[in-house]
Amino acid sequence: VARARQRQYERSEPMASLIRQKLGEDKASSEAVQKMSWLPRGTALRHVPGQPDSWPILQVSNVFVLPGVPKIFAEKMATITTHFLLGEAQAVVRQVALNVAELQIVTQLNRIVGAYVQVQFGSYPVEQGATRTIITLEAADEGEVEEALKALLDVLPTASIEGVSTEAGLAPRPAVGGRD
Repeated sequence: VARARQRQYERSEPMASLIRQKLGEDKASSEAVQKMSWLPRGTALRHVPGQPDSWPILQVSNVFVLPGVPKIFAEKMATITTHFLLGEAQAVVRQVALNVAELQIVTQLNRIVGAYVQVQFGSYPVEQGATRTIITLEAADEGEVEEALKALLDVLPTASIEGVSTEAGLAPRPAVGGRD
């Protein structure tokens, strides 16, 4: 990898420290183990979220350096695709189109925003047909978004709701799961 990326090897103090921490000073002092701390310049140690005891995955530019043991290779590939390629889970978004101005519902909206701090809210004044305001709700957890959405719909005047959408964007959409 170093040759392909035209990088020199250098001793990585973060890797050396990790080796000492995991193997202990006595084992970490052997020459063979010390070689493990020599990495291509600029190598990133990608620690696995939520797994503080696992070895990091090494990344040189856009190349992941993987172990040759098939079982460990497969585990690291799963980790890479879960945490480093796909990134965080896509946010769950709900959008409510209203036929009233934002100022008419700001009190109710602020009450819901204060009660559901784990959900991000956006309120956008628009002039799209009958729609005057679009409110967006967004969070990583669908249950949290749905709970906040239900609470919001319960405090808004029923006649003001033009529609609810499961898609992001500021164009009003027909209601999903009708509301009277």
